[in-house]
Amino acid sequence: MSVAVINLTTSVLEYQQWQSWIFQPWATNLASVTKVVSAITIVTSKSRAACTSHGLSAGQPFMFASLVNPVNVTALQVYYAVTIVDANTFTFAATPGGAEIATGTADSGTMTAGDTWTSSALPPGLTLNPVTGAIGGAGITAGVYVVGLQVTNTNGTSAAVYITIGIAPAAYSNHSGVDMTVDVGTGKVTLPDGLVIKEDDDLLFYITFVRNGNVIDLGTLTAMNLSLKEFAPDVTLLVGNTFNKTGSGSSTVYILYAKIESDALKASMTNYEADSGTMFDSLAELQWIEPNATSGPTGPSTLRRSSGIFNMPIVGNFLPD
Repeated sequence: MSVAVINLTTSVLEYQQWQSWIFQPWATNLASVTKVVSAITIVTSKSRAACTSHGLSAGQPFMFASLVNPVNVTALQVYYAVTIVDANTFTFAATPGGAEIATGTADSGTMTAGDTWTSSALPPGLTLNPVTGAIGGAGITAGVYVVGLQVTNTNGTSAAVYITIGIAPAAYSNHSGVDMTVDVGTGKVTLPDGLVIKEDDDLLFYITFVRNGNVIDLGTLTAMNLSLKEFAPDVTLLVGNTFNKTGSGSSTVYILYAKIESDALKASMTNYEADSGTMFDSLAELQWIEPNATSGPTGPSTLRRSSGIFNMPIVGNFLPD
């Protein structure tokens, strides 16, 4: 096998700020293969994967393509080989140079490895999958970025190929509200970098739903709620549930109003008072009810959906009302 050669279908990418997307580059002479993992067990307090002729070296990234009865390991998440016990066994970590996972097990599965993709600095908010080469995320800083890509197989490292990534300012940059992107496929919520909301403020959240990097129109929602808590089992501190829809198709935005004020919130803020200010990371979740667009429909006429749990820092009010 020769050194890989990256073949890009385009040398220019352009996306909107806060828009989630994925770009998959391609190359010839790739070495990635899928191999059978007979089991992941715990040996001497370390999770150990058994895979005949795995071919990994220490520090090399890989993914479990599939897993049967996994515990504390996740399919399609990138892991890194740590200790190569022998040609058929290895331990692994969740981050490069990280601690070996000690509690992950599975009855069986498959793993994908062979190539290692690298890049120069990516626009803030974007990440590179070192196993597949996919670039994705949501750009948080508008600008034009030139990124170099390389891939290493068993015979060496490819020549660098450069791609220009343009992050256009968000379409709703002419408002003082908070832009929020919700990936309906993963539940991930993206907020502006460094966002801090202020107790007693009136806020409008400009919410865009995306799937596979494309803005989608969920139609006429019958309910939308933004809930904030101090801790997961605690009472809800506040709920914002007044909303409307603007635009359609790829221009759809849902605008939600929330008043960052409640007696429960004031009581929680007293737990974080300090000379330098009062602030804590609230736990937030967005819920909505959308029409069921499947034929029939399959299931009820409306579907209750929710985002993943995400953090939203709240700062105490410094000025009197």
